[in-house]
Amino acid sequence: MEEYRPGVEQALTLMAIHDTDFVRSVRDDPESALWRYGFSLNPAEMRFVRQYLARYANLNDREIVEKLQEPQPMGR
Repeated sequence: MEEYRPGVEQALTLMAIHDTDFVRSVRDDPESALWRYGFSLNPAEMRFVRQYLARYANLNDREIVEKLQEPQPMGR
């Protein structure tokens, strides 16, 4: 079973915080957007992205960025 690679979540978070077009693109079509932005996620990482998007589907792009900027507990 594949696991998250070190730094992937942080790289995605930083890209989202600094590029709202990235957030919008990933919400519209995660696989294509991530590929266009140079990310090649393994199945576990892609599952994480899809679950995150589903969990916060009710938020707008700005609110997603605000959520990503909140401190996260260790060992999520």
